[in-house]
Amino acid sequence: MLKRYIQENRKSIFITVVFTVALYAVMLLGNRISIDTEVMINNPEGQLNAWYGINRFGLGLFKHVFHLIPISIPFTNVMTVLFFIFAAISWNYSLVTLQKVQNTKAVFVFLLIFVSSPIFAEQFHFTLQSMEIAFALGAEAIAVILVSRWVEKKGIYHAIAAVLLLAFCFSCYQAFVFLYVFACLLLYLIRQEEKETSGKEQVEEIFKYILVLLAAFVLYEAAATAIKASMGLESGKYLTNQILWGQEPVLYTLCRVIAYTGFIMTGFMSSFHPFLPVLYLFFAVVLYKKWQKKGGQSFLKLASLAGLMIVPFILPAVMGNTVPIRAQFCIPILLSWLGYFFVKSNEKGKIFRYARICVILMLVLQTIAVPALELSAWRCYEKDKAFAKEVEAAAGDIQPEEKLVFVGKYTPNHMIKGQTMGHSFFEWDADTAFGSNYRIHGFMETLGIKYQLPTQQEYEQARQYAEKLPSWKEKKAVYTENGLRIIKLSD
Repeated sequence: MLKRYIQENRKSIFITVVFTVALYAVMLLGNRISIDTEVMINNPEGQLNAWYGINRFGLGLFKHVFHLIPISIPFTNVMTVLFFIFAAISWNYSLVTLQKVQNTKAVFVFLLIFVSSPIFAEQFHFTLQSMEIAFALGAEAIAVILVSRWVEKKGIYHAIAAVLLLAFCFSCYQAFVFLYVFACLLLYLIRQEEKETSGKEQVEEIFKYILVLLAAFVLYEAAATAIKASMGLESGKYLTNQILWGQEPVLYTLCRVIAYTGFIMTGFMSSFHPFLPVLYLFFAVVLYKKWQKKGGQSFLKLASLAGLMIVPFILPAVMGNTVPIRAQFCIPILLSWLGYFFVKSNEKGKIFRYARICVILMLVLQTIAVPALELSAWRCYEKDKAFAKEVEAAAGDIQPEEKLVFVGKYTPNHMIKGQTMGHSFFEWDADTAFGSNYRIHGFMETLGIKYQLPTQQEYEQARQYAEKLPSWKEKKAVYTENGLRIIKLSD
């Protein structure tokens, strides 16, 4: 089956490889870093321990096993793109080969929509983990293929291998749990469209999906607990601190979840197009009409269809908070499948015509957005480096024992921005109690500019003192007060 798939789609695969490299050319050539990567450069062991503390031990093990410390940005970027291409092909293979009749043109569309998703660009912007996440994305597709084989009553070893792979994927990024649930719902619908099985067989199929999920999750949790215990580490609070239920008023929390739903559905700063709800609605109408012609629809089918749109919002609902768009892996895969579905069909009704127009527009917009975001991120990084050197020149010879305090924020980039892409180290976390100082300190250290961080009290003193000072835009100067070197970025 794999050999046939490659033979029939070799041109599409080749063009996808070239297309992906073109989309990520700026990342491959720019050698830029992103938010959080400064920690991996300056304090790799600290970053690894932080990952272990939040049960992402797969990231740390991957770096140790393949000797990826210290991190090499060019190597990481190249391997990220290669693993990403592998993931795109694997996900396409895992879904389309379930169908007896395949369409090479539709396969091509699936692959292009997948690799051009701005959601993946946001994820891979985090260079410190981009290679590992891209690898795990492909590994989960292989796990889905193995589970599918087990459902087809192949050997139990398929299920065992799937459990091991899934446990690894969960240990890299917890969002892979929800991606697996989503994939199972989609697998079930595809299978039922190809050949409707009896109610007993459908229950057995769903039971197998759930059993693999539970086994993988238990294995993942047991391994995470054992690793933390062996290293004497406590559980990190990075994830639990984001749960707002009980911390904020209920109305405020509900409003955040509702606003986030609108953020996803409109595609604002996520997919950069509004076609997710449109194409899903078309898809739902087509399936429902088809089921009606066949003599009705089952509860399981309707639940699975609804689940495709519900899964991306389970985690926000549980947390009562927004979830970074980079964690919404379900959305680009759903969009890729919808593109495949409508291009593959030979039907010429209005819904199909409108859907195909949406697919073309979606692909065009994504193809524009990803390289624009990459260029914006690179441009912002270069401006940050230039600004850091400006500050260093204005401050004179900065000694490692000196304390620099940055007040306000500096926003050098006015190009297109994502949730993190295109944002400056000098503006990230600016609204927190300590301002951007942690981010700036880490970034400056990657450039060889070393100094000490102020205490919280010293930061407050510097902020009060800076109220009467001109901003950097008005006067490029570094001020000294009570042994602190103060840079006022903005009012």
